[in-house]
Amino acid sequence: MPKRVTIYDIAREAGTSASTVSRALNRSALVNGETSHNVLAVADRLGYSPRRIKRHASRAILHIVVFLPHAERPQSHLFYDAAALFSGIQAGFGSIRTHLIVSLNDSIDPLVAKKLGDIDGCILAFASATPGLRSVLSERRIPTVLINRMDEQFSYVANDAVAGMRGLLSAVHRRRPDDRICFVSVEDAKPVADYRVRAVRSPGDGRSGPEVRWFPTVTEITPGAIAGLYEDGFRVFMCVNDFVAAAVYDRLTQLGIRVPDDVGITGYDAAPVRGLFSRAIATVDLSVAELGRQAADLLCGMIVERTAARIERKIVGSLLPGETL
Repeated sequence: MPKRVTIYDIAREAGTSASTVSRALNRSALVNGETSHNVLAVADRLGYSPRRIKRHASRAILHIVVFLPHAERPQSHLFYDAAALFSGIQAGFGSIRTHLIVSLNDSIDPLVAKKLGDIDGCILAFASATPGLRSVLSERRIPTVLINRMDEQFSYVANDAVAGMRGLLSAVHRRRPDDRICFVSVEDAKPVADYRVRAVRSPGDGRSGPEVRWFPTVTEITPGAIAGLYEDGFRVFMCVNDFVAAAVYDRLTQLGIRVPDDVGITGYDAAPVRGLFSRAIATVDLSVAELGRQAADLLCGMIVERTAARIERKIVGSLLPGETL
């Protein structure tokens, strides 16, 4: 049998150390571009093939960057329970020790800071990758999983909004079969808002979907705007998320319109803001902890088991009836 090419062979040929070769082959940020290019060229010329050896899970300390939504949109952080998210992520890694590095914006700084060492994987939670971050993750082949964002490049775990919205709409029809329904959404909740609007417009039960009203931001949902919708005959406000539902609830209270006696309200996400009112808003549980757990489990497989296939997972959230229907 021909002798297997090792990283030591590559190191001798490239005139560098075995540790540098190892980092270059793993697309580490610690190796400059010229050295990395040279090592990869030598490895290709020598016919190097990496050994498919699993990392010893009990000894691994994984460095994981968790990206959260842009800090300049603070309302984004009201869509989920951060403690539940990180508890789920930790549970997904199980006994494998992890060092979680949190970024409140999707910058690439944590990936290039030498003091952080090699990054083993990334989780983008409720945030999409910018073109710059996307390029770095792809170039360095850093295992990446998205939470509640669907992407053609990366594996993802997402809430099944189609099933959730259809279940919620069925509950509205059962409780208030004759009421006219308005679906309230906001532009700054895209792209999730677009997906949920499409889901509710095609309920799949032979009925027509609710009428949709878009607002630029939550602050544009004024008492006057809600009063106008009420005067138009709408008696159920299905909202794109609990944050919007809370705003609508507040405006109705200001107008003296009773919930649920005069109108019904639903949200989506089971966000902490839902508990601010005396009557819990009817909603669908986003299952944040489970999203985090499955994302970490998926990422763990990509790092430890070396699985390479892109995977899509969807989780059906449970209906929380609340007291607003």
